[in-house]
Amino acid sequence: MSNEEITVNGHGLDISFVGTQEALSYVVSQYIDAGIPMDLRAMTDYHGPTGVLDTLTDRQREVVRTAHEMGYYEIPRQVPTEEIAAELDLDQSTVSEHLQRAERNLLRHALGAD
Repeated sequence: MSNEEITVNGHGLDISFVGTQEALSYVVSQYIDAGIPMDLRAMTDYHGPTGVLDTLTDRQREVVRTAHEMGYYEIPRQVPTEEIAAELDLDQSTVSEHLQRAERNLLRHALGAD
């Protein structure tokens, strides 16, 4: 699978692809097979987000890590969101929202629904 970013310039399109070598080779072959001329200008290693936690904001990561460390995800739950909020000096509703958004993002990633 690859992601692409397309921008229009005075000479045509600049397209940046991110993906495995196999995926990129496939995409390039599709362009060539379609008769679309290509000018490959650069190929570099990707240094962007790669881990599941990269789907979270910094604040979401902080809240999830704190919740985990305090036992929020234990069965039975060891702490309520109010205690996590007190630890982070945040409102309880803010902690709940960060946890819900983080959990949604993590599930989307895990289920391949990105």
